[in-house]
Amino acid sequence: MSLIASLITETKSVWPCLILIINGKHVST
Repeated sequence: MSLIASLITETKSVWPCLILIINGKHVST
């Protein structure tokens, strides 16, 4: 259970970065 919780937390912290990268690619393109 702890592993799953940590994975969810990591994913949530990574999402904003992914969104910024995706938006940056769309803007640069």
